[in-house]
Formats: sequence, C-alpha cells, structure tokens
Amino acid sequence: MSNINSTTNMYTNLNINGNNAKLNVDELSIKDNIVTINAGESSNKISKNIAGIEIDRGTSPSYKILYDENDMQIKIGLNNSLKSVATTEYVDDAIQIAINNIVNGDEVAY
Repeated sequence: MSNINSTTNMYTNLNINGNNAKLNVDELSIKDNIVTINAGESSNKISKNIAGIEIDRGTSPSYKILYDENDMQIKIGLNNSLKSVATTEYVDDAIQIAINNIVNGDEVAY
C-alpha cells in the first residue's frame, strides 16, 4: 500500500476492482444527478433482496432508505423500525375506502 500526502488530480476514468473501496473524506461531492446502487446486477431482481443508503448515527440506530425486493417496497426509517413509503396509489385507495365507509355509515379506521 502506498500513501500520497498531497493533492492529486486525475483526468481519466478510474476503475477499482475488489471487495471494498473506502473514502475517508470530510465532504463527498458527486456531479452525476443519478447515483446507481447495485450496479451490474445479473438477475431480474436484487440478489441480496435489499439495496439502498444507510446513514451511520454513531451510537444511535442507523437510518436507512432502501428498496426491499421481498415485498417490492421503498422503506425508510431507523434500522430497527423501517416503514414502507406510502405511494400515491396507496393514499388514493385509503381515501376512497374512508369515503366509502363514511357514506355507508361504517367506522373509519386510521
């Protein structure tokens, strides 16, 4: 392993092949407006069933934004309490059910 203790500018493409790549920087700036996670997946789904972003909160539980292949849902929340994100379709269905319940005089559940 070699160390470079100065600013190095590279004007080329950089491919890193291995099991781990770590950046120990105070600020990470990415120009691309879409970041691809799980790139190179060879099946028709996520082989490891989840993909996403994890935010390390020190001694507190991590916060995650991820896609869960098992139920095909986007989920967010603390590591130990992930919740599915409500889609427009879900909200529209829930509103329609509540309206039907009100019209029929049924109890409205929240």
